[in-house]
Amino acid sequence: MKRNEFFQQREGRSLKPDDITLNTKFVEFVPKQISLATRFSRNVTLKVPLVSAAMDTVTEARMAIAMARWGGMGIIHRNLTPHKQAEEVDRVKNACKFGLIEQPICVFEDETVESIDRRREEKQYHFHSFLVIERLIGRLVGVFTGQDRRFCKSLAVQVREVMTRNPVTGIFGDTTVVQAFEKMREKKIKVLPLISTLGTVRGLWTLADVERMLAQSVPDNFGSDGRYQVAAAIGLLGVDKDTEERVALLVDKHVDVLKIDMAHAGTAAAVETVKWIKCIYPVDVVPGNVSEESATRHLLEAGADGIMVGQSPGSVCKSKQVKGTGLALATAVYKCAQITEKCDVPLGADGGLWHPGDIVKVLAIGASFAVCGRRFAGTEESPGDVIEDEETGLRKKLYRGMGSLGAMRDRMNMGSRERYLQNDMEELVAEGFETEVPYVGPAEKITKTLAGGIRKGMFEIGAYDIPSLRIEADFYEEQ
Repeated sequence: MKRNEFFQQREGRSLKPDDITLNTKFVEFVPKQISLATRFSRNVTLKVPLVSAAMDTVTEARMAIAMARWGGMGIIHRNLTPHKQAEEVDRVKNACKFGLIEQPICVFEDETVESIDRRREEKQYHFHSFLVIERLIGRLVGVFTGQDRRFCKSLAVQVREVMTRNPVTGIFGDTTVVQAFEKMREKKIKVLPLISTLGTVRGLWTLADVERMLAQSVPDNFGSDGRYQVAAAIGLLGVDKDTEERVALLVDKHVDVLKIDMAHAGTAAAVETVKWIKCIYPVDVVPGNVSEESATRHLLEAGADGIMVGQSPGSVCKSKQVKGTGLALATAVYKCAQITEKCDVPLGADGGLWHPGDIVKVLAIGASFAVCGRRFAGTEESPGDVIEDEETGLRKKLYRGMGSLGAMRDRMNMGSRERYLQNDMEELVAEGFETEVPYVGPAEKITKTLAGGIRKGMFEIGAYDIPSLRIEADFYEEQ
């Protein structure tokens, strides 16, 4: 039966995605014809319906870049100072502009190799090549590569003594992607600095980005400004002491969406925060999380550009055990979608979505995208170190709920406490816990697996895009 009839007959029940299965149909097209395009908010689109969660063991700049590179988006968590969070957003926005890095990181020719090593560690740079410029007018004089660093005999020497001189360059504004690729292939180089007529640095092509653009094999999620899209989590106006500063800094760094990040966003404070942002800043706002109609309606009336649904279904969340509240995700998505669809506003499903089949189900029920935490926590791009078990040799990474005691205690700011409205409590009440998840390598593998499974599920249902999925899906209850 169709979704409205299915859920109406089960009014009063709280259903999880596991409680539901979708029927297959005769299909006249092939999986590669299926579009996974969707929206995160009114003005922000996604190539695939996948978003990495605003958790401090899941999403910072590296993860957000990886998500955007494969068509999704990351939400930078707020267990960071406002300035540090803004820096993470800035790293994403400057990571790529149609393959062109507009503000490449440069070093001065009189800096020491040791000082550059220290900067790489402090800034957590994951690249090894730096453009070398002179101090007077910033003219490009060389490139300091990973190979130059490897064969450097002393860390105390200045970069000018070990850099690669007379680098191959292109002219900014007059070097196409094809020309850049041909020049890099001919000269066997991985980076091509773009300079002005005065010799100053204006941009940088990298071989990896150019190859990806020419192959058109990766659905990079660019915004209208040609940069990767990224969201950032914020708190409530008047409740969190740094919200005004945080929002101003994030907007200044061109964040695409502000996600009001609360365990329970069905509050007057959340409504006022939406109104305040929409009155002052030209940025999309997606509040969350909620799980019922009235909260959804109030937030939309305040001007919300999207809604995040999911209270307590996460794998490292125990809010339901602590507070006894929260609907199971399938029912919550259905209830809230009845409101968002009338306003043509996207809805995100957040919590406990491990299998691609679970995502197919919530998309069929009414979600526009899925937010995943645990699936991405074990990847190379998630924050934190890889932990190796001395006995088994297995590699793992830490994964914790934002309501865990660890998340609420070990940061200088109050992001996690504020999310669960415990910033003034003497005794913290844990609404999440910490665990370890297997290290799984690059996030690309997970994104491809999830997107492939979603496409396969839609194919068997007979849906060629996400809107048609909601029409074609027939629902059955698992017994």
